[in-house]
Amino acid sequence: MKKILFFLALVIALSACESSELHDSMEDMGKTYKAMRESEDLAVIKAQYANLKSSFDIAIAQQVHPEEQATFQEGMDKMADLIQQLETAIAADDVDGAKNILKQLGDNREDYHERLGID
Repeated sequence: MKKILFFLALVIALSACESSELHDSMEDMGKTYKAMRESEDLAVIKAQYANLKSSFDIAIAQQVHPEEQATFQEGMDKMADLIQQLETAIAADDVDGAKNILKQLGDNREDYHERLGID
């Protein structure tokens, strides 16, 4: 009985670590995204881009519940495309284009959070 309880506690702890890494990276992306959306200064957007990309790279590598994995991956693939477009706009010093892409990122986030039942 003690072995079973220990094993269950270990499985729960490991599961919490995995979801925590996803949660933490998503929280970081949210904070970075907000800073980028609120700024009209391309230098601020450029500075925050590396944080967004780093957090995204962590998030996309995570696994979610098997029944949600396909939807999660679909949303992350769309984000990957938008993040690449954002990088291109930033490199071209196109603040209006960057702001438009940031809006699309926000719309994508809302859509997939709704599909996955995330508040």
